[in-house]
Amino acid sequence: AAAAAAAAAAAANAQREKEAEEEKKREREERQRQDEKAKREAEEEKKREEAKRKMEEEEDRAAKEKLRQEEEMRELEEKRELEEKLMREEEIRDAEVRRMEEEEKRREEEEMRALQEADENRRYEEGEEKEK
Repeated sequence: AAAAAAAAAAAANAQREKEAEEEKKREREERQRQDEKAKREAEEEKKREEAKRKMEEEEDRAAKEKLRQEEEMRELEEKRELEEKLMREEEIRDAEVRRMEEEEKRREEEEMRALQEADENRRYEEGEEKEK
């Protein structure tokens, strides 16, 4: 009976040891699953951060490009306005020159008419004096 009791105790010990080993194995597997899950989550977070960083960089690049284009358009508009102003000023100068030239021409024509009239009057008076 003692041998049977010792055998039963040994069998019970062996069963407890086997169960303890299986529990350790389950715990080890659970820790491994948790570690793998944490690693996957960290990799996913890293990918999200990288995607966010790239998106922010693209937004910054697009904003800088928009500002550059706006500046270029502003410069072109300023250049166009300056060219228009210069053309208006040139047209005004040209019109003033034409007006002055026309006035000079009119004055010269008036002087010529006055000289011709004076010449005709002089000849007429000389002609009358010859008749007398």
